[in-house]
Amino acid sequence: MYNLFSQIIYSRLEKPAHIRLLANLVTIMSLILAAKAALDVFRKRHFGRICSAYPCVYLEGTEKSPLTSQESMYNAMKCIKVPEGNYNDSLLTFRSRSGFIYGLVLFFMATSISFCDQANWQSRIAAKPAQGVLGFIISAYIWFSIPMAISLTASMSYLSMSYKNGTHLLTDFDIDSGFITPYVMEEIMGSTGGLFVDTAVTMALMSTGSGEVMAVSSILVYDIYKTYINPFRKTATPTCCQLCGKEKVSPIIKKTEAEEIQQLCACVSADNCKDCADDIMLLIEGKKSYDLRYNCQIHGLYRHYEDLLIDRKGWCIVWVTIAIVPYGLIIISSGVNLNWAVFTMQSLISPFLTPLLLTIAWSKSTSAGVIAGSVTGLVAAIAGILIVAGTVYSDLKNNFLKNTSSDYSLLAGTVSGIVVSLVVTVVVSLATNKVKNSDESEREWEKTVSIDNPLNSWKRLYKEELSFVPTGTRITSQHMAHIFRSARLVAYIGGGFSLLLFIVILPSIMLSFEVLSYDQFTGFLKFTQVWCMIAAAFAIVVPPIEEIIQILREIKKNKTEKNLKHDGSLQANDQYGQSSRL
Repeated sequence: MYNLFSQIIYSRLEKPAHIRLLANLVTIMSLILAAKAALDVFRKRHFGRICSAYPCVYLEGTEKSPLTSQESMYNAMKCIKVPEGNYNDSLLTFRSRSGFIYGLVLFFMATSISFCDQANWQSRIAAKPAQGVLGFIISAYIWFSIPMAISLTASMSYLSMSYKNGTHLLTDFDIDSGFITPYVMEEIMGSTGGLFVDTAVTMALMSTGSGEVMAVSSILVYDIYKTYINPFRKTATPTCCQLCGKEKVSPIIKKTEAEEIQQLCACVSADNCKDCADDIMLLIEGKKSYDLRYNCQIHGLYRHYEDLLIDRKGWCIVWVTIAIVPYGLIIISSGVNLNWAVFTMQSLISPFLTPLLLTIAWSKSTSAGVIAGSVTGLVAAIAGILIVAGTVYSDLKNNFLKNTSSDYSLLAGTVSGIVVSLVVTVVVSLATNKVKNSDESEREWEKTVSIDNPLNSWKRLYKEELSFVPTGTRITSQHMAHIFRSARLVAYIGGGFSLLLFIVILPSIMLSFEVLSYDQFTGFLKFTQVWCMIAAAFAIVVPPIEEIIQILREIKKNKTEKNLKHDGSLQANDQYGQSSRL
């Protein structure tokens, strides 16, 4: 699978920015650091039973369920000492300075990771925009409910247990490493609860890890090997046709219509190539092997080159998977915890957000601007974290992990990284861009359409959507904008409503309460639980129903095509019979 987002960067900004914007490598590091905490949970599989000796002694002969009841949790929240900055020194309030800071930081972190991670983009382009936009908006609502419901239940159950015990049941390092949830589950439900957590963590790591391995392998093969080590055409530019080497995008210098047609690519699409159809049939029937060349004189060599890339990617997946083991061991031995990995490492991705966003949203963004903005933003983020961690908090040397993952350190790093990268990218791009009018701006967007694969064109990929375009017409950005207008509106409306809901409406409602009463507290818990249950039901029920509908549609479509062919054959036979009688 092509790295479409990386290819957009390459086509617009060419090689320097294309290499430097592999920001998802930072995401891979964050994943490994997070996986390290999960490995610690597995390695300390019985730590819950050891720690539970203390509460079990205290609760011997009693039921443990009262510890996790809503009334017990509410009473514990009222009495536990809270960090400085909470309204009325209470845990039963949303008016928390630290909560506000972490909420702001997490918003930018989640946005940056979602936007910069290659694995996310590969899943996005697997679906068409019309379905993908709505699907990703719905998935965001589903995803948002899960950590909120789990974290609230686990953390308050743990605090209730610790309050009854008179002291924390886990060390600070264990808490930062993410051990609260497995501890609570195993304490309340026994080995069954521990098994549930192990299963959930394993599934999350397998699904996310496989996606990241695929993303890294795609980058190594398609973005590095194909572009720099073994390109199909070594002299081709990002906007050239891979088959003939001619440009796909009209030049800025005005030429006559005949000269422009002669200069631009006019290769025959593989969709209408009879030799390609014969080659594919031979491949399906197993009569061709990887070592043999294809017969098509136009597309054969490039089809064989694609087979080579697929073979290289297969091996790359194997080696990347193997390489994760020693890399993971190094991370484990470093002593970092999950809290630091999730917050501090992910905050270093935020400076890449605005340069990448401007690459696909602003025609005047340039390679120099994007590179300068990314580098200076990263330096600013690191400097902001270290300066605040060393000045606001004490003893940075001995408390490095704690200080650099504290609220003010993360806020300084995230905000400085985003602001500096945005300002530098815009200023440098304005000084170095060559876009002076709307025609040149349109040419920049034509570069993105030129990414078209010779063997799998836009016309073939969006056959139904582009049915109004005459055969042989070159697909332009205007065509793509026209067919995806509804998807763009859904993205704008859905995205705008989501921002309004999560940044304005819900925070305003929660901040309107000073200290939660028991009824307000239980109401909020029920709200999160209902939301989580609805999200889980949707995720379980809707996908198979959608698949069944797609299968039924495909069956109906095949029957219709078969009937049309049958009717066409009958008409042809009737015409042949009439002509014979004449």
